Amino acid sequence: LVVVLGGDGTYLDAVRFLGDQQVPVVGINMGSLGFLTENRVDELDDVIDSALSGKMDSHPLSLLKLKILKDGKEESSFLALNDVVIERGKSTYLLNIGIYWDNHLVSETKADGIIISSPTGSTAYNLAAGGPILHPEVHAVVVTPICPHSLTTRPILFPDDKSLSLRILGENRSGLLTIDGKPQAEINETYEIQIQRHTNPHFVLRKPSHNF
Repeated sequence: LVVVLGGDGTYLDAVRFLGDQQVPVVGINMGSLGFLTENRVDELDDVIDSALSGKMDSHPLSLLKLKILKDGKEESSFLALNDVVIERGKSTYLLNIGIYWDNHLVSETKADGIIISSPTGSTAYNLAAGGPILHPEVHAVVVTPICPHSLTTRPILFPDDKSLSLRILGENRSGLLTIDGKPQAEINETYEIQIQRHTNPHFVLRKPSHNF
């Protein structure tokens, strides 16, 4: 059992620390929002007792598996509970991002950036950018543009059992890759980002009375 004391950012740090180890996590809110860390500090003793005595419900949450390829070769891989974001960073120009699902071109989107969100992350940056709320039991990812250039560009839902790929199009263009709120790499047209659901879910412990 892992006990997280803090806010949602601390919870995401714990998920990164665990990787694909299927250890249940219970969150105690000492931050401001507490969507993932939903239990209050004054409930700490009761919550831990309930967790240790098997009285909490275990909820599986989808993890996104991310591969970073450079010139066609895998360079690194990550897991994300909330979202993967490609944004323009310090640049003032729009990014032109190619979106591919199952090796088929879906669209080329000009925007400040793009958010690829899991159901858990759908209530975070995705929601603020105008994306839909996904129920945690939905097996899908949502791709939401950030301030798109075209009024007809809208969020798109994809099944998460096949690979979703993203590439920055055009030379001399670069973007910042952020995973669960943490900047990871600067990428350009030589990179490809592949995302799909990880085989192992993340488990969060919640009270039986919890209602999404």
